[in-house]
Amino acid sequence: MKVGFISAEYPPHGKGGAAKSSSLIVNSLRSQGNEVDVFSFCTPDTHSSSAYRCVKLPEVRFLPDVLNKNLAVGLSSIPFREYDVIHVYGPAHLPGVVLKSPTPVVGTVVNYNWVCTDARRFLRDGCPSYSFMTSVRYARSYYDSVVYQAGQPLVEAIGKQVAKRASALTVQTEGMKQNLIKCGYSPTDIRVVPNILDPQFEKGHIDEEYLLFVGRLAEEKGPLTLLKAYADLPQDLREEYPLRIYGKGPLEADVRRFVENENLSSVSLEYQEYENLPRTYQSAVLMVHPATWPEPFSRTWLEAMATGTPVVCSRNPSSESVLSDVAELYDPFDAGELRDTLERVLRSRQRRVEMSENGKESVNQYRPDKIAEKYVEVYGNVTSS
Repeated sequence: MKVGFISAEYPPHGKGGAAKSSSLIVNSLRSQGNEVDVFSFCTPDTHSSSAYRCVKLPEVRFLPDVLNKNLAVGLSSIPFREYDVIHVYGPAHLPGVVLKSPTPVVGTVVNYNWVCTDARRFLRDGCPSYSFMTSVRYARSYYDSVVYQAGQPLVEAIGKQVAKRASALTVQTEGMKQNLIKCGYSPTDIRVVPNILDPQFEKGHIDEEYLLFVGRLAEEKGPLTLLKAYADLPQDLREEYPLRIYGKGPLEADVRRFVENENLSSVSLEYQEYENLPRTYQSAVLMVHPATWPEPFSRTWLEAMATGTPVVCSRNPSSESVLSDVAELYDPFDAGELRDTLERVLRSRQRRVEMSENGKESVNQYRPDKIAEKYVEVYGNVTSS
């Protein structure tokens, strides 16, 4: 099968989880005999790579990024007719592809673009049924600009209607499927294809030296919630288990300020290159994922499970789908419950061993060959209908 794969980011320029997942999916599809051409967005400071063909982002400063991506697709010279199927990884540019492509389109929804305006509020509200009037309320609280408050619900509604015209949508968990249904998508169009494991993380757990956070330093990832919980742990646990934070992002200054103000000498903040992460997980007593949004399927869950590192994670529909038998889950908006959960798990080696074993067993279902087979099955369904 010949596949046109269009991802918002892709290595070597893309460094995020979506870029890594895209690369693993493409390599797995190719290893099974499929022909795959990759297209990814380029900004003025990036350029085409041997790994992908560039889709140039227009420099329309007044347009939000999500609309610029759709405009870029519309202006691109992607040869849609050459492919049996177009796979759009990440929903931001999905409407543009649907409008332009005469070829069947499969969209993988890995965030909340064209789903809901404010994913953090959506989780805080208990992931309710989401209507146009809900989007109006969310826009009013989420945006400072009156223009965005008025325009976002209309843009979202139009983009969502176009995205629904994709031949099929895939999500990575049953919980994310339910969230899409609550936000207006048809259950008959949605297939669950899990996130994909990077085999280099399949290493034995060797030590219990520190607590670990890996991720972008942003509100939705919850690093400050973790710091508040860690600061309230008993001193003996903080002395025995330092907290290592690996990441970059807009909250970096806030994280450093909190550490300094609370005199948390056992907390370190730095950046870790991806190739060094397997060894980093191996020596962690716990990997903590304190997200305050309904994370669709974090790569850090797979990385921890593969290395046998126990996981403490905030509760949301996706984490319940993936981690209910693997991790300790807690209320994402309750730092006190996180503190209690950390203390309970840190004081029970037996519980950590149980979590580690369950994670190693669970990770088998996310191997690249199995995920590629699921995507090929989806492709076959849309091309034969």
